[in-house]
Amino acid sequence: MSFPLIKADTITKFTSSNYAEWNISFKSACRIAQCWGVIASTTTKPTTGAAEIAAWETKNDQGLGLLRVSLAPHLALHFLKDDSKTSAEVYALVKADYEKPNALGAFNIFEKFYAGPKLQVNKPLRAQIDKLLALKQDAVNAGVTISDQYEAFTLLRVAPLEYSNAITSVLQSKEIATITGKQIINALLQEESLRTTSAVAGHVANTTNKPKKCGLCGKKGHLQENCWALDMPGDFMLG
Repeated sequence: MSFPLIKADTITKFTSSNYAEWNISFKSACRIAQCWGVIASTTTKPTTGAAEIAAWETKNDQGLGLLRVSLAPHLALHFLKDDSKTSAEVYALVKADYEKPNALGAFNIFEKFYAGPKLQVNKPLRAQIDKLLALKQDAVNAGVTISDQYEAFTLLRVAPLEYSNAITSVLQSKEIATITGKQIINALLQEESLRTTSAVAGHVANTTNKPKKCGLCGKKGHLQENCWALDMPGDFMLG
């Protein structure tokens, strides 16, 4: 029996703070590979029939392989160090440790969102913001309540200093109790769009305002159709 091939880079890598995202990706890969039943323990190992037992073991090995490539190296070393465990047993251990983290685990996940990296003006903001919001979702999945106001404050912490005027404009027009992360995100993206448009316009202006250069005599300040050399005798023009 052949099974669909799953490329390792198509499964979200589990790094300990993104359990929900990883779990969805991992389950999808296992279903495509047709081994999820073994990992979820809904398909138990047969006690008779050589072919049936071999098929189950193949699926179990597939599950262990998918776990290996989708866990960060330190997690793979921790959970897969015992070769006697089945894929279902290993998955259950991961699930028990990370599906519902304790208060310390939840705080550590939240801290990654709160201390999110500073947004950089030389890189697309949308992608950077999406990564920050993914960290927020990880914290929410861990049981942390993050209000719209707190999301806004976190975004303000990491906003580029170059965008301070745009941010100040938003804050001056809102009540502190109603400020939201969405408003800050919109302000950042609008400012980025304006800066991009201005940069393009400036480039076009610089190109348009370059001194004209004649294609006939090679001198700047006029074009070939207005060149004074056109009125000169041919021998003179040739030098």
